Amino acid sequence: MTTVAVDETGLVAADTQLTAGNYALHVSKLFRMTDGSVITGCGAWSLIYARIQWHLDGEGGDPPDIRGGDIVIVKPDGTIWVGEGDCPVYPIMDRSIAIGCGRDLARSALARGKSALEAVQEAVGLDCYSGEPVQSMRPCYPQEMPGLEPAPVTKKNKRA
Repeated sequence: MTTVAVDETGLVAADTQLTAGNYALHVSKLFRMTDGSVITGCGAWSLIYARIQWHLDGEGGDPPDIRGGDIVIVKPDGTIWVGEGDCPVYPIMDRSIAIGCGRDLARSALARGKSALEAVQEAVGLDCYSGEPVQSMRPCYPQEMPGLEPAPVTKKNKRA
């Protein structure tokens, strides 16, 4: 189970608890795509992780079915895209969203002006299927990603 929130500034936050039977493990649920987008999801983690990996690997072939779960992609331009089942992701008009078992708690916090990080932290305090630590990440354009430098302009690659 999971709690994920995206606020109007584009900040994406997720808990790290993975509940399996009567025990809990911790995994990172936020991933950066090559275009700078942030992708995350909720549901049966083995299925969600397979779908996330499919997106990260370039979306070749049919997407893994995540019935009962959701994928959220927040792009550098601030748009939010949602995927369900084996359908392609689609854009939503909203500027914030919360998904997972703690979504109602997180949505309430977002409605009260809390950041995505604060919203998930609040949900974690009340939802037994979401747990700390809470992680957050912002989408960014590839040239802003750590470790990537823009190519220098030379006569060969200078645009006319």
